[in-house]
Amino acid sequence: MTNEPSEIARFSGKGVLITPKTLEKPLLRWEKLEIILYKDKIVFEFLDKKIEAKIEDIEDVGDELPKKVIDGAKCLLEDITFHSSIVIKSKEFGSIMIGFAPETSLYGKTPVDNFLRKLFCLLLNNKEVKILYDVKEENYENKTWENGHLKFIKERIKEEFVVKIEYKLVVEVLKNKEAKIYDIFSNIRDVEIEEKDVNGEIKLVLKIQQKKNGKSIISYLYTENRKVRLFLLRYMLLLLDCKYVGILRYLQETVE
Repeated sequence: MTNEPSEIARFSGKGVLITPKTLEKPLLRWEKLEIILYKDKIVFEFLDKKIEAKIEDIEDVGDELPKKVIDGAKCLLEDITFHSSIVIKSKEFGSIMIGFAPETSLYGKTPVDNFLRKLFCLLLNNKEVKILYDVKEENYENKTWENGHLKFIKERIKEEFVVKIEYKLVVEVLKNKEAKIYDIFSNIRDVEIEEKDVNGEIKLVLKIQQKKNGKSIISYLYTENRKVRLFLLRYMLLLLDCKYVGILRYLQETVE
């Protein structure tokens, strides 16, 4: 008996398959869609088709839906205010986009956000990065990059009489077998992409400015993986409410 892969998350709502061929149609129909997320793959189940992709074949999350698709949704859905998209590399169709949205606006953005949290956890957790934490610009060249990993850690949040467990993205650096945690994705005030020296080579890095204990601190984060950098920007934009912060203001145009 073969072991079935365990389901990590599921989104149930309406969706639309977007390819160069479907965009030629007069109207793109939104239809019932189930998105099932597993550890190693993602499955999209429409009424008459099923599409599977490996997690590593996900190319983008939250990219802009074509205007034609948004206009079609206004005719077929109760509301298109809360929606998102996933771009995958497919053997059958090439690079394709799947748009998805709740069936009713009564649900708000919660179904979309809950699914995206689980998806970003798979896309970002344990990815290798380098970090310079709390750097003064004049001391940049004297700082040494630390090797670390992106990690989602549990955080207890108390709201009135209820305690919730949420997962927070941090950078973990191991020093002498001791874990040092850098909480660089909270209280974000600015995000930019800059060219900086990373161990003797000029690379594109994220410059993140935060407000902590009443003062402004600046950190730099580098990843060799271009997709990981994109997913980090999307994560901050879509789930950390950083819509009008630095470079994320420009990404904002692609998700509304």
